[in-house]
Amino acid sequence: MRWIEGNYRSYEAALAASDVRPANFDTLEIQRVKAVHGETGLTVAIVRDGLARVDGYLRVLDFGGSLGTAYLQARDEFAARIAEWRIVEQPEIADYGARHFTDDRLSFFGSIDAACQSFRPNVIIAASALQYLSAPIKILARLAEFGADVIVLDRTPIARRQRVMVHNFYTDYADGSAPYTVLAQRDVDRALWRYQQVHQISLPSPSSTSRFEHAARVYVLRRYRPRLSAHL
Repeated sequence: MRWIEGNYRSYEAALAASDVRPANFDTLEIQRVKAVHGETGLTVAIVRDGLARVDGYLRVLDFGGSLGTAYLQARDEFAARIAEWRIVEQPEIADYGARHFTDDRLSFFGSIDAACQSFRPNVIIAASALQYLSAPIKILARLAEFGADVIVLDRTPIARRQRVMVHNFYTDYADGSAPYTVLAQRDVDRALWRYQQVHQISLPSPSSTSRFEHAARVYVLRRYRPRLSAHL
């Protein structure tokens, strides 16, 4: 069995072929500890690039941000500029994060609507998250509606055409499987029609049997003029 495989007619068909497990908090804790020590699958350079393009204080909406992986990676470098960092996660993960890791800037929410009540993000991050949703393009378009100055996509599979697959998890601390959607480039373009891609890091495809880009990209709102930061 391969790591990422299959070609299913729909998300529902892939779900039926998957072995979805409940959230493993031991796994999430390990990822958080690794982030503290700079050891994470996050493409740190692309996140830093996105944050550095925004003037003033950072109000970050981190979609699928686990227990704060990106926040921990950015906290030291951007400490003086982070006003709020709001993570949207599965409700059980958000509840766990809220009980154990909330601080004066970091908070956790179980939905986009809950996170964005009286809050307008100027940076949105979606790292290795959209591909596991039943309607990834719909959610991407929903995120774009907030009009954040910058949107960062990290480790997001994109190809010419959409393909629904299954991701098998093989690690010492995670197992099971889940539906995995490779997003069509044209659908991404439509969802982000108000945005212009300004930076990209090419990552190797996680699948040996399918050709698609594991995208790490920065998009800026077309009316927004990003500063020429010393970080770039």
